[in-house]
Amino acid sequence: MAAKQICVIGAGYVGLPTALLLARSGHRVMVAERDPQRIACLEQGVSPIHEPGLQELLDQEIASHRLHFSSNTIKAIAGCDFVFLCVETPPLPDGSADLNPLINAAREIGPALKQGCILVKKSTAPIGTTALLEQVLDRNDVSVVSNPEFLREGHAIYDLDHPDRIVIGARNREAGEAVVSLTTHPDVPIFMTTPESAETIKYASNAFLATKVSFMNDLAFFCESAGADFATVAAAMGADPRIGHSMMDAGPGWGGSCFPKDTRALLHVGATFQQPLQVVRAAVDANTHHIERIIELVASETGPLHDAVIGILGLTFKAGTNDRRDSPAVFIAHALQARGATVRAYDPTVMTSEPDIDIHNLDIVATAEVAAMGADALVILTEWPQFVTADYSAMALSMRSPTIVDARNLLDPDEMRARGFRYRGLGGM
Repeated sequence: MAAKQICVIGAGYVGLPTALLLARSGHRVMVAERDPQRIACLEQGVSPIHEPGLQELLDQEIASHRLHFSSNTIKAIAGCDFVFLCVETPPLPDGSADLNPLINAAREIGPALKQGCILVKKSTAPIGTTALLEQVLDRNDVSVVSNPEFLREGHAIYDLDHPDRIVIGARNREAGEAVVSLTTHPDVPIFMTTPESAETIKYASNAFLATKVSFMNDLAFFCESAGADFATVAAAMGADPRIGHSMMDAGPGWGGSCFPKDTRALLHVGATFQQPLQVVRAAVDANTHHIERIIELVASETGPLHDAVIGILGLTFKAGTNDRRDSPAVFIAHALQARGATVRAYDPTVMTSEPDIDIHNLDIVATAEVAAMGADALVILTEWPQFVTADYSAMALSMRSPTIVDARNLLDPDEMRARGFRYRGLGGM
């Protein structure tokens, strides 16, 4: 299709990759972002978020002059054919999603949208939000389309290039088809449905995946108690195509910007419909229990925590991103510290000079080797590939007690034991 004028509101983990792929497809894209730090980075040509391939694509599209940035939303949407809403919808204390960022954005831009503009809601929001935005806009000449994202942090560029499905929730089919036509993905299944169904698909997908992870984390501890080999059990289960090999690993618990927020929001919506979604509730409770179980596992290896020095490897909720929102790693680090341990933490995306508020009272160090010095245990909480190739022989010599608690099953147990470590993974590893 001919190049379109597009505005993407919000330059976060969804908005910025989306804007870059639209620009690469040949469209003229304006990114509207009001966060002073983010807009300052972007105007200097620096990505404010860590995502493989993102900086290279940012350099490319700035050079192409198809991509521009503004802190003035009204100016950014002027003359646009499409406006993508990619603002955050953080959780409120009761678990519901805070829709104020979406509503406020719609109220602000509504009168300024050009006739025939299509407003595309990428932000994850509860069932009924598209209808709410339609009411807020109150314009018959502007269509609102729900187009949920299914991006994995750390793989966002790949996922945008290789979507497994495209979901469009639109009352105006022509508007929905126009959104599909912005990028070319031959042979990708397209689900053209109602906004309510599109919104449900997003929440149900994340809740199902969270449930799968909770089950595998429970299974890891079950296998250890039963004397079963978790790795073999998981591999054999995954050979069944109804189960599959994806997300069959054990870990410290699920976190990040999607699973915790979306499961809580889905449970809140379910309560309003008097549909309690008991399996989702069990998955949330199991995840909370599992994180506590990891803390106890560390304590069982170190002895009294008030005397222990613990090196933490990894603070992000997963590798490939600098996102620490609802990260089990951060929670575990704080919990160990609260129980009296001296905690030193290293993560390749965290600068020692600029710790954010969520880790401001942790001792952030510059390398994994520094985290290990004098430690009673190293606890691996994020599956960064750098941790596989670290010099563990040297670290073992520098530790007070060479112990590894590998909450990601990232390392080879036999190799670590050969290097002098007491090694503890999940599932009997």
